[in-house]
Amino acid sequence: MKARVQSILRRILPRGIQEEYLDAFEELTLSMPWVIGEGAALLVGGYWNQAVAAFNRYGSAAQILLTVFCFSVVARPPALLYGAGAILCAVTLRDAFTHQDAPSSESRYYMGLAGDAAVAGAFLLLAETLAVLFAPSLAFPAPVLYHGAVVCLPLQPLLRMVLRPRPDPGPVFDVSTMSAREVYKKTCRLSILWLGTFNGLFALNVSDKPNSIQDRLIGAVPMLTLLLWHLLQRNALSRRDHIIELGVDPEKKDLSRQKETLPQGLTKKDPFYRWYVLLEVMIFVELSAALLLVLWPWLIGQDTSFVRPGVSLAAFTTTVVSWKYVKNANRGAALALEAEIKAVGS
Repeated sequence: MKARVQSILRRILPRGIQEEYLDAFEELTLSMPWVIGEGAALLVGGYWNQAVAAFNRYGSAAQILLTVFCFSVVARPPALLYGAGAILCAVTLRDAFTHQDAPSSESRYYMGLAGDAAVAGAFLLLAETLAVLFAPSLAFPAPVLYHGAVVCLPLQPLLRMVLRPRPDPGPVFDVSTMSAREVYKKTCRLSILWLGTFNGLFALNVSDKPNSIQDRLIGAVPMLTLLLWHLLQRNALSRRDHIIELGVDPEKKDLSRQKETLPQGLTKKDPFYRWYVLLEVMIFVELSAALLLVLWPWLIGQDTSFVRPGVSLAAFTTTVVSWKYVKNANRGAALALEAEIKAVGS
């Protein structure tokens, strides 16, 4: 019986404390009822300790706001609290289960995010089923459940990806098989594709009103934020240095100009690091605002077609997931150009 309880605990204990708690359970010499009770106590205590350790007040606040936004068309607060509580319970249990369990690969990291969405969906479905059977006043109307779940379940793992550590994807291009100029060209193409997706999400919010202030803000503010973020990371003087000097290889100058067109990142020691971080946060805030403006009419039933919200969700997901790859590609291209600059004329 003890071996069976131990096998069950091995499957469901939080990963970060699994071995420690199993070792403690192995040392117990108790009769059958006490073994079961002690196993249950270890399970409850383990999840409680890990949930407290994994708690992030900013992340929790963001998840609550997202859940309330997706289901806030419900007029009855008890139903909203009940449904949102089911999703937040699922998220809390997943945090406890995966806390201190560093993913060994990026594929495992994304599988974990998919698991977050699956568990949240299962908890929501179970809660709504129980509500229909025993407390119909707490159940969401079918349209509200459908619209809210379609939006909330994909966005929950994306939000968690932004708010918690993510494995470094590493180099995007294999610089050992390409010249620095080839890496630079591929990086520029990738950046243009990302920029097109970024702009496409804002283009979906363009209104029919002539001289609309909203349209002007949508057209100017996001691009200005991205441009300022970009400008903080490069040396504009080197970028525009077209003067041919005696003793300086023109090839080296050309490579240097290409390098300074790339956003190369900043460190904490750099003078504009705080502005760099703030502008990056603003980019995601503006992206989120653009997405919510598209989703809200669909959530409240004004827009019956899912084409526009679906395209917006796809664009938002692509932009957020690929952001780190685009940054790594630009930094890798800058390093490759720097290495070739040093090699020229040496």
